Amino acid sequence: MTNLPENFKKALIIISTKLKDYPYAIRGTSSLVLQGFEMNADDIDILGDEKVAGVANELFKEYLVEPVEYKESDKFISHYGKFDIEGVQVEFMCDWKIKDTKGNWTEAYTAVERKPIDLEGHEIYVTTPQLELEFFTKMGRWNAFHKLRKQLPTHEKMLVIDTFNIMHRAYHAIPATFKDLEGNPTNAIYGVTSMIINLLDQVKPQYFVAAIDGEKPVFRHEDFTGYKAHRRPVEDDLSVQIKKVFEILEAFGIKQIQVDGYEADDIIGTLSTKFVGEVDVIINSNDRDLWQLTGENVFLLVPSKGGDLEWLGRKEVTARLGFSPEQVPDYKGLRGDPSDNIPGVFGIGEVTATKLIKEFGSVEEIYKNIEKVQPEALREKLLNCYEQAVMSKKLAQIICDVPMHVELAECKYSDYNRTKIRDVLQKYGFKSLIKRLGFDTEGKPSKASKTVVAEDQLALF
Repeated sequence: MTNLPENFKKALIIISTKLKDYPYAIRGTSSLVLQGFEMNADDIDILGDEKVAGVANELFKEYLVEPVEYKESDKFISHYGKFDIEGVQVEFMCDWKIKDTKGNWTEAYTAVERKPIDLEGHEIYVTTPQLELEFFTKMGRWNAFHKLRKQLPTHEKMLVIDTFNIMHRAYHAIPATFKDLEGNPTNAIYGVTSMIINLLDQVKPQYFVAAIDGEKPVFRHEDFTGYKAHRRPVEDDLSVQIKKVFEILEAFGIKQIQVDGYEADDIIGTLSTKFVGEVDVIINSNDRDLWQLTGENVFLLVPSKGGDLEWLGRKEVTARLGFSPEQVPDYKGLRGDPSDNIPGVFGIGEVTATKLIKEFGSVEEIYKNIEKVQPEALREKLLNCYEQAVMSKKLAQIICDVPMHVELAECKYSDYNRTKIRDVLQKYGFKSLIKRLGFDTEGKPSKASKTVVAEDQLALF
């Protein structure tokens, strides 16, 4: 607050007074300085909706430089205008869309997620630091991102991997020609090890858990015998590598959790629920079922095109789906999920399912208000599949209270035992991975700590 010059304070008080009845928020570095962060503020940016855009020119006519009107450029679309208030440049950005670092048009952010700050007895609405971090990421403003991130309270991180998910990804991404000296397949082992090294480097977790599907049939099979029934048995070349992958996890010192009758998704859901108040939970999987878990301090780290890892939080998932993460089971209750053989309601596709979720909110509310569903043909489809819809939703819901006794301290990750991991990697002939870990075949630090990653590996990340 002390970093703001007097003319900035006067300008902010004028803005808050004139916009007190409208949904606005100060964004950018001015917002952050108001909240006590050490940032450089040289102008004031205001977020708003169409209402703000409609009144700005009249409310601030004595300060007008450039009227607020719809404008487009190669980088943004917005109702944009400039004003000079107390010698400070003030810019309005209403219904603002930007082109992100991937060249996609996306909503920058809005004034909906805002909070009040007191400035000399005046209530000023500002964006949150989390929204500013998201914006810096979208625009590739990494210097600003890191400057702000360093000033935020640090949360310890728990990394949770969906073990069989990454095992399958590795098996299909790495060539089958990867074999040990005895001719046994090692492509899944190599791929999983490579992924773990990459994740440790990028996430640097304080806690690390490998969630593993239980061996006995899950309760979902009891509810619906067709659950995942269409999936082919695990290929022999992958099956023989499973225990060896577990050996790798043990060598890295990663806590393994497996509970009979439950899937890895349920274990991940339980960990996310139990420890979210204590750590940031970061889930590595490309299974979209897990999107329903995103929320406060729960994120997904998923592979994307080009070999990058992409972070998904609640906001990103909501933007992609068109509804909130917790409504994923309702969506699948209607649409079904062919990958898991969940039937849903016959004749309802993605568009209709999304429309119904937006209108009614849940499967239960749809059936409570079934008389309001139009057209009649759609209402008939729903009525004919009531039990199936309810069952499908239940199948899609991740269990967040698996009966397991795990304390946070048990999941602590310090570092891997160099000798142990070297020995197991040597056993499988993974010399390139030994070099990536930064030590030679004797377990000593090596100068060759970096290697070029092959293209077929990159698809894993």
